[in-house]
Amino acid sequence: MRIVLLTGALLLGCSSSHKPYSHYLLDPQVIIPEDVVERPEKAELSRSGSDRTVKSRWNDGQTYTEIDIPVLASGQRIVIEHRTDKAGVKKPGPRIVLPAPSSTDTGHLVMHNAYISKGFQENPKAPEISLSQARIKLDEAVKLNNHGLALQIIERTLDRYPSHPEFLRAKGSVLLLLGEKEKAIETYESAQDLEPDPSVDRKLRELNP
Repeated sequence: MRIVLLTGALLLGCSSSHKPYSHYLLDPQVIIPEDVVERPEKAELSRSGSDRTVKSRWNDGQTYTEIDIPVLASGQRIVIEHRTDKAGVKKPGPRIVLPAPSSTDTGHLVMHNAYISKGFQENPKAPEISLSQARIKLDEAVKLNNHGLALQIIERTLDRYPSHPEFLRAKGSVLLLLGEKEKAIETYESAQDLEPDPSVDRKLRELNP
């Protein structure tokens, strides 16, 4: 038995137009094998860790920073250090861990093969990630309007698959919702260079009137 996963749309506003903009972060219909989709009972165990966040704000008079930090179900100690220099700081902030592909994860295999067939490179130094599970968790975060968590899921996926057009488009959409217009435009353009999308092209014209 297979389950058809209907992915959600991300509605984006534009300061230069009153017309709403709708762009799917993911393909409208994704076929995910039943054994890949998390069972409800398992979701209850993990949801408390992946959905709850702690909002951290920092304002040094020049830069205002706000970030949603996911709270793990097992609990954790969070240390946030603000420094003017980057010496000794390789990857500041907590990092989420996404599931690695299993032997029965056919959804990941299809997505992985499609990525490689386009000539895109995989980064073997980054942790292995199930593309199908990353897509499911991204969809969940977007439905909860948890843009901070959505961005972290995208970043972890792009660590392994740096040229994935779909996740790059998703990153552009989330950045735009977070108010990062210039970064969103840059990300959209990177996705267009890899795989042109008419809806993203229209959005870029709206953002660059």
